[in-house]
Amino acid sequence: MVNSFIENNKEEIGGDGNLMVPFTSSDPEVLLIDKSTELPVSAIRLLPEHGKSNKIQISDSQQMFYDNVLLEFNVKPASTFTELKKI
Repeated sequence: MVNSFIENNKEEIGGDGNLMVPFTSSDPEVLLIDKSTELPVSAIRLLPEHGKSNKIQISDSQQMFYDNVLLEFNVKPASTFTELKKI
């Protein structure tokens, strides 16, 4: 998605995609749903002992953990669209 945005908007974002932007980070939170019951499921139950102080490393730049009952992801900060594309 980021790749196509950069490609389609090169002129507006500095030609090569290196326009400086004030990105800080992204911490999306996800509500988990049990397919069989279609009811919400606590991420704490699925990821015991993996809260904010013991995150699961997904890649060099991403982690996941429970935050209350939601599943949360951390994404490494980026300061250009080109950096964001590489994450």
